Amino acid sequence: MTNEQSTLLALLSNALFNKSIDLKQDDYNWEKIYQEAKEQAVAPLVFHTLDQDRIDSMPSELYETWRKNATFTLVNNVRISHNHLLVHQWMTENQIPYVILKGVASSHYYPVPEYRALGDVDFLIPRDYMQKVDSIMKKHGLTPAENGHGFHVAYTGNRMCMEAHFDVTDVPNGKTGDAIHMYLEDIFQMSSMQMTSGGEMVLPSPFHHGLVLLLHTCRHMMESGIGLRHLCDWAVFENSFTDNEFRNLFEEKLREMGLWRFAQELTKVCILYLGVEDREWVRNDGLDSESSAISPDKEIHGENEFALTVELMEDILCSGNFGMKDTNRGIESLLISKSGKNDLQSPADVLLQFYRSVNNVVYYYWPFVKKARILLPVGWVYFGGRRIIRGITGKRKPLNVKNMIEGASERRNIYKELHLFETDS
Repeated sequence: MTNEQSTLLALLSNALFNKSIDLKQDDYNWEKIYQEAKEQAVAPLVFHTLDQDRIDSMPSELYETWRKNATFTLVNNVRISHNHLLVHQWMTENQIPYVILKGVASSHYYPVPEYRALGDVDFLIPRDYMQKVDSIMKKHGLTPAENGHGFHVAYTGNRMCMEAHFDVTDVPNGKTGDAIHMYLEDIFQMSSMQMTSGGEMVLPSPFHHGLVLLLHTCRHMMESGIGLRHLCDWAVFENSFTDNEFRNLFEEKLREMGLWRFAQELTKVCILYLGVEDREWVRNDGLDSESSAISPDKEIHGENEFALTVELMEDILCSGNFGMKDTNRGIESLLISKSGKNDLQSPADVLLQFYRSVNNVVYYYWPFVKKARILLPVGWVYFGGRRIIRGITGKRKPLNVKNMIEGASERRNIYKELHLFETDS
């Protein structure tokens, strides 16, 4: 971790939890701090907590650039919040059950919701209403994207991007996937109308919001990567509970879904680096909590109990928001199983995972191939050739197979220790 990253984390802990900052002026390289904050999608959040001494210590040109970035985000957030209200209006007028996912639902937990940068409008509807929603979106001048994930349709137009979800995200098959879908069955019944900074809209219950955050974070981590904005979302959410409240609401259910260890490690990162209060529930089973204060250097029985926590933080910092800092991570993800089965032992396992991932790329851009799989080889040639040509012409970084394999292997080793979607049994 660089000095600038440590400084940025200290500033974020101050912004989120009013933690004091004890840093010398010599520690501030504002150019690098601002760049890191931008790549992690937290620049506006940090800017609004800067005191006058820190502002005076940075170059005036940089301050003006940062101020414009923060102002643009505030204005953009107003526009996107209005788009959320449009979804509420359109769904309510047509008597369609809906619930907001991420975005405003996440910013709702921040001390100042307006400082959390918003992106698309994500909302969940029952699958049976998808055709009706499609008609509503088109009526208001939005066009569905030709390609998309298998769980939502993205609509764009009139400076809007709205993602109508008929499932919250990809989930693995088998018992864990069945458990996840079971616990999401009552998401509409448990949701409620709440007042947000942008107005009234339907938000998920705390349990469902936490589950959506974990699933969303997990999926993006194994794809292009998550940044500090994702981590801050989890930090402010988890911090809204007491130790016992969180355990009573989540532990049994997350264990059944194979996400309890992930929740533990993600929260350890927030405790260690963002100033979240220490939690007893994050300790691994059987560990003496009194002798295991969260520390990156703590030795437990000859082993560093929090080594995985440190590695996960490094993975987040290396990625940036959706892989903004390292575009190769998207390519590496072709060798990483999205179902959490990252113990690929042999070259044959790796090749099989690559085969599955490339197929998913074709399905993403050409959904019709799912019904005509004989066309899969055409997609392999087309999209593989396009990637090579873009590398040659300089539109994308040239593909380095050796780095791709090594990078994917390092990430798999981290994710394997999270035991994603693995139940106690």
